[in-house]
Amino acid sequence: KLYTIFNGIPEEHLPSEQDKTKNITGKNILFMGHGPGENRLWYKGLDIMISAFQLAFKRDPELTFTIAGHWNSEVISELLIPLDDKTKKAIKFVGSTTDLGQFTREASLYLHCARGEAYGITILIALASGIPSIVSVWTGAKEIIEKIDKQLVSPLNEEIIADKITWYFQLSKDEKEQLYYKSIATVEQYTEENAIAFYRETFSKIISDFKIDAKNYSGSND
Repeated sequence: KLYTIFNGIPEEHLPSEQDKTKNITGKNILFMGHGPGENRLWYKGLDIMISAFQLAFKRDPELTFTIAGHWNSEVISELLIPLDDKTKKAIKFVGSTTDLGQFTREASLYLHCARGEAYGITILIALASGIPSIVSVWTGAKEIIEKIDKQLVSPLNEEIIADKITWYFQLSKDEKEQLYYKSIATVEQYTEENAIAFYRETFSKIISDFKIDAKNYSGSND
């Protein structure tokens, strides 16, 4: 039997009303996640996201990509080497910060196409800020994203991710606004307090179910 739980946004990272800036006309894509090394690069799928951005950027040179989080300089250099100068200038590594709002306020789209993300709290933070998010099928929070729009879930394919980036920025202002409000509404229940309460409830159920299974295994009819 499989039991599932969900993550919640820590209180200190709940976006303020100021953080919920409706940046619908902007062209800035955001990713929030730490390295610092190559193993985390692979796990987070940052190489795939940069390759997908490169393809989308060729179609729309107004796009920018902000990457918040701690990454080794060697990793950053390795990621940027294959890119042309214009694409390099459109990508900003801004380092680690506790003030995520300074980046979510400027973002129009969040990108998190990991190779195996258990959940991804930064995705929840982005959604709570009203930022529609494209995630991979291997990202745990896809179950939330699918409720917003299934088009926002992608296989781990840089060309398809690029197509979805292009698709989003070609939406009308009204369509983007609908995704903005739906993102906020869909993630409202995903607070740290609710996540802890649900975890305790699920854990109690596991204990209860285990006792029932143990009785059946022993052959008891009590």
